[in-house]
Amino acid sequence: MSVSAKPVLLLLGDADVHDEVRALISDVPVRVETAAVAEHAAARFDALAPDLLVFAFMNLEQAERCYLDLYRHARRIQVSDHRCLLVCKAHDSEAAYEMVKRRLFDDYVVIRPLYDPHRLGVCITHLLDERARQAHAAQEHVQVSGAYKAGEALRAQLAHQVDTGEEVAASIGTMRHDLETLTDAELHPRIEAACQPAQQSLAQVAGDGRWVLAEQAAPLQQAAAWLKAQPQRIVAVDDDAVYLKVLTLMLEQSGYEVMPFTDPRAALASLARLQPDAVLVDFEMPELTGCEFVQQAKALPQARDIPFLLITGHSDTATVAAAARAGASGFIVKPGKRELIVAKLREVLGNAPGRLKGGAT
Repeated sequence: MSVSAKPVLLLLGDADVHDEVRALISDVPVRVETAAVAEHAAARFDALAPDLLVFAFMNLEQAERCYLDLYRHARRIQVSDHRCLLVCKAHDSEAAYEMVKRRLFDDYVVIRPLYDPHRLGVCITHLLDERARQAHAAQEHVQVSGAYKAGEALRAQLAHQVDTGEEVAASIGTMRHDLETLTDAELHPRIEAACQPAQQSLAQVAGDGRWVLAEQAAPLQQAAAWLKAQPQRIVAVDDDAVYLKVLTLMLEQSGYEVMPFTDPRAALASLARLQPDAVLVDFEMPELTGCEFVQQAKALPQARDIPFLLITGHSDTATVAAAARAGASGFIVKPGKRELIVAKLREVLGNAPGRLKGGAT
């Protein structure tokens, strides 16, 4: 396992299943904590900030309700990156698979009956490794973005130095012109002496600029190339699964990485972990409206600067005003041609922080 520090696993659900799960993962290097009573789960999450949640309910409705309640009441769940694993019975596997497709959980394992005693440990190890890799990639992204911003500041500094050099050069030219119009030949040595400090200053400015460029050009070029190679990540949320598939296909064909959700609450719970460049969300959904989604997302520190586009079947004044009040950056009218959707995304991503713009074509 590639995780250096011992990760924390929080085991939720039926107490009679806890011992069974503990026995199956006894050889996995994790610290196992439990919360047998659902009411204590939020407090345990805030205290532990676990890397992995294992929902050991033998009733899938209880597992889903527990996670949604946890999302509502745990203060740290929106800012603490974690993975979710569902443990279930064999006859619930199809329903568990649908929950994973909806991205409510990251994976599921059948333990009753127990087909493979090693499957649970392997799955836990895989999810923890995936979380560690994503955390490392996010840290690298922050570092490279910082290097790129430093490069922009350096370019501004060098541009100022060039302007200063041009001003010095103009000063030298004016001084030469004024002095050389005099007819007294004895003034020429004084001309050279007067010009010499300005010439030295100009040479110093140019020399400093060349040295800084030589030192910084290669790392900045590497940082810019790395950022430009990363596809921009889009979270798409729509309870209409058919339209969501069409939208996902259009965006992927345009070079974006798309994370689709039919469940808006699951999408909200995943924003901190996915760190998308933009979010497309349906205006009218039965469980959570698009405006409510944007307002709740904007309350999250990690999502405050993400641009949100509302997908709607209407473009009347009331809809536009509601989108603006919620904090959306704009809206797209369904069904929407691919060219219009991509153009709108490029428009809002031009002002968004994160990956280097212009990666999608």
